Amino acid sequence: TRFAAGLLAAVLLFIVIAPLLPGYDPYSQNLGASLAQPFERVGDRLYVLGSDTLGRDMLSRLALAGRVSLGIALAAVAISMAIGVVLGLVAGFFRGWIESAIMGLADLQLSIPRVLLLIAVAAIVGTSLAHLTLLLGLTSWVAYGRVARAMALSLREREFVLSAITQGASAAWNMRKHLLPNVMPQMLVLGSFELGQIVVLEAS
Repeated sequence: TRFAAGLLAAVLLFIVIAPLLPGYDPYSQNLGASLAQPFERVGDRLYVLGSDTLGRDMLSRLALAGRVSLGIALAAVAISMAIGVVLGLVAGFFRGWIESAIMGLADLQLSIPRVLLLIAVAAIVGTSLAHLTLLLGLTSWVAYGRVARAMALSLREREFVLSAITQGASAAWNMRKHLLPNVMPQMLVLGSFELGQIVVLEAS
């Protein structure tokens, strides 16, 4: 666990610090340093990870790409988590036709391969960063919704929820005060797993 945490911290530091180093501009071109090998020095500059055909530094470009990928992934996870938690809590708390409708929508989305759905929608609306973030968020909520619903089904029968209902608490108050705090730890764990999948989908 410590090794994994240290490795993750090293990657995050690399993404943040590398683009700030003097002389490491991910966009500057130097044809004289085209296809430099890792740790090769060309003139007064050391190319730690080499360069591409236009002489652009691969270290700074990799760090910049990491910033963009993680930014999109974190925003998409936040969107999908918000949608999934709300729909899952509503489905689990109210049951009945509301639960059937929400879970039916989730089953419908699961029946369509997500990569193909993303490609089809992206071809229609475009592939800007905002569109990509929104599409990834809107197509990734099902896992959060199913877990939140399962937990809401159990929590709604607990004494502290039933006691609040008998004292006149509204459904929205119960979900906000009692269900949401008990669901969020599991959502954060699920989000950490989904983050990697979102990065892979984004690259695809």
